[in-house]
Amino acid sequence: MNIGYSVIENLPLEIDLSVLFGKIEEDEAFVMDNSSFQLMQTTKYSSVRLGLGIQYDLTHRFTICSAVRFPTSLNGNLERSVLKTLDGCEVTVDNTETDTAVDLKIPFELGFGISGTFLNSQTFNADYKKNY
Repeated sequence: MNIGYSVIENLPLEIDLSVLFGKIEEDEAFVMDNSSFQLMQTTKYSSVRLGLGIQYDLTHRFTICSAVRFPTSLNGNLERSVLKTLDGCEVTVDNTETDTAVDLKIPFELGFGISGTFLNSQTFNADYKKNY
């Protein structure tokens, strides 16, 4: 979600709120003779991230801008199920266990950009972004 507001003429500010989510599914299996091992694991991540931006229109054809995105952690939730068979007999090792996963860190992000329009139809854009 982005909200922009022009503080003064040619100087809009932006606030950005991002909802981050996703999942990683892993399924591993090993079979040897009459024995087998199967691991099914799903890790779900979620978080929110805040960003700020500013843009300055030097002329109607040339603009400079800057944006920051603040660091956040993706909180993980882990579901694991393990099934093992030994000589054809099923052995339950872990039956649908839920645990917290290691959080993923998203760093501070700083960016700058310029944009210009030339010959009434050609636009040139350049951006630089650095993570800290």
